Amino acid sequence: MLQITIPNVYFHLAMIYVILRHNGVDLGKMDFLGELNFEKP
Repeated sequence: MLQITIPNVYFHLAMIYVILRHNGVDLGKMDFLGELNFEKP
């Protein structure tokens, strides 16, 4: 079930992002990706 759910969630988030951008909301890539935490090994 999780194999279907995760791509479905990402699809809907991407569509919300596209609709907001189309309607003039000033969003950048980092607004879509969120905070990225890179850990050093």
